[in-house]
Amino acid sequence: MRTFSCLFAIVLSAAASASAQGTAATAHDAGICYHARAKSGCSAFWVTDAGLYRNVARDAGAMQGVVDWGLMVNVSSRDAIGVSWFGLADVYGTVYGPSVRYRRWLGRAASLDVALGTNIGGATWDAAANVYGLVKWNPVHWFSVAARQQWVQPGAVAFSSGGRPTEGRFSLGVELGWFPGLVTSVLPYVAWVASPH
Repeated sequence: MRTFSCLFAIVLSAAASASAQGTAATAHDAGICYHARAKSGCSAFWVTDAGLYRNVARDAGAMQGVVDWGLMVNVSSRDAIGVSWFGLADVYGTVYGPSVRYRRWLGRAASLDVALGTNIGGATWDAAANVYGLVKWNPVHWFSVAARQQWVQPGAVAFSSGGRPTEGRFSLGVELGWFPGLVTSVLPYVAWVASPH
């Protein structure tokens, strides 16, 4: 956990430094954009993703909702690094935590994302911090097809009704980004706050 926190801080520091340098050095860059683009269009861009996943490994069929917000910096014409804060809800409960991200631009709009994160809080039956991996293909800036893997530390989790610890969960799904992702992220929370408790 301490190692991951240090890695998160290093990436955040590097992203902030690269953003400042990129904005000062390249006049035609647009600075921080809401519409994700490569370096020729943006020095940095916001991440506002919301997704729905289906577990295809253990407990196949279980659904999972994910929200992921953060900032990425284009460190070259093809590469971006950044950090985000994710929230995840499934049949096991809810968790949230930081993640580090890498994006490889494949063209003007298409890209490939890889991320690694860990939960630091939430309400779930897992007793220890888990590691979450993400691989995501973005054919356009606002829609993605993704795979998520969660690794649970053996021997450090609560037991399921079958009496065996869950070793991992693999999910496939789709995510919305940009304005659709922002709306999809915020509306459920607004509806929950507005509903009578």
